[in-house]
Amino acid sequence: TRVGSSSDQEHGLVSTAEIGTLQLEFRYLSYVLVQQLHQIPPDQLHTMSLPSYLRDEDGNPRTVEELRSYWNAVENAMKVAREGTRTRLPSVFMNPADGEFIVSPVRLGSRGDSYFEYLLKQYLQTSRKERDLLRMWDDAIDQIHENLLLRTPKRDLLFVAELDPEQDQQGQISWRREPKQDHLTCFLAGTLMLSAAHTRGTNDPNVQSASIPPKPSDFEAGSRAARDWRTGEDLLKSCYDTQKTSTGLSPEIVHFRTSTEPDWVRQKARGEWYIKGAPPNEPPPLDARYILRPEIVESIFVAYRLTADPKYRRWGWKIFEAIEQHCKVPTGGYAGIVNVEDVPVQWEDKMETFFLSETLKYLYLLFSDDSVLPLEDIVFNTEAHPLPKFTPEWETAFM
Repeated sequence: TRVGSSSDQEHGLVSTAEIGTLQLEFRYLSYVLVQQLHQIPPDQLHTMSLPSYLRDEDGNPRTVEELRSYWNAVENAMKVAREGTRTRLPSVFMNPADGEFIVSPVRLGSRGDSYFEYLLKQYLQTSRKERDLLRMWDDAIDQIHENLLLRTPKRDLLFVAELDPEQDQQGQISWRREPKQDHLTCFLAGTLMLSAAHTRGTNDPNVQSASIPPKPSDFEAGSRAARDWRTGEDLLKSCYDTQKTSTGLSPEIVHFRTSTEPDWVRQKARGEWYIKGAPPNEPPPLDARYILRPEIVESIFVAYRLTADPKYRRWGWKIFEAIEQHCKVPTGGYAGIVNVEDVPVQWEDKMETFFLSETLKYLYLLFSDDSVLPLEDIVFNTEAHPLPKFTPEWETAFM
């Protein structure tokens, strides 16, 4: 049998986001290849010139089973994740040799984010036929509500905390909840709203999506959909609040205020959240960077498409203006900045690829007509590439 390969980083472990972030692409690849194969009359398979991707190494036509191998590979990874996440959230690292999640932090930011994102998006991609993927998404969101969501004591801002493992002298593991939120985590706001609007809290594939904007009757009081919609809205409000810096740009990581915070936080922190500082005369911490990330504008775009509320366009425009003012390089291109609280800014000498594929794309779509890449017809992968929804021709492991 085939086994996972070790990385030369992170002690040979793989991240949860890695094992859960090729599904949309490989599933669609198998689907379109099989569709192309079906368009060729069987009696012509051995006589006509086939493209290389429909031929094996010996030049023979590939079979449907061979073309489905891409789907099967990523589906097997999801089957391993399914077994390891029953009744609990996954940690951010897995052993590739046996597929076991190891004791490591639990978070929706780095190394965890797109695993959660793809649970819902795989379900939507295959026309809501794979109900067990929705069950995995719902279970994860229930666990997040129970264990990770907190609110600040004064303004009631909602945020997603992290769980960090700690080991005592007897080797016993306990979990400390850290009020820390990555910019990456803000993808969850729009994804929760998308889930509520397009599933309405049911696994019925024929259910109609919510109205735009949703009517009170679209979400039953006290239902999963009503809860997730409100959580998405509230989280997006908190994420947008982190744009209130000297540059108008959100930092890489923020810590939120809590009712049990230590004295030094009460003495030094202002507002409902803060950026952990660096010692005097030292470079600013990595937490203070803005590296052109897209997750807040991604959720703003989704929220606008689902509500048509003009405030989301206002929010997006303010972010775009801040990027233009502080990140645009006179000689061409854009650069991340070292500290969102320092003006004039200090640039980093690079432009991340996701700035073009995601940040600018979502800002463009925010101001485009709803007929441009409609959410009813497509899903965006984690790099904002649109993939059409389809109905698989075969039984899958998650139906």
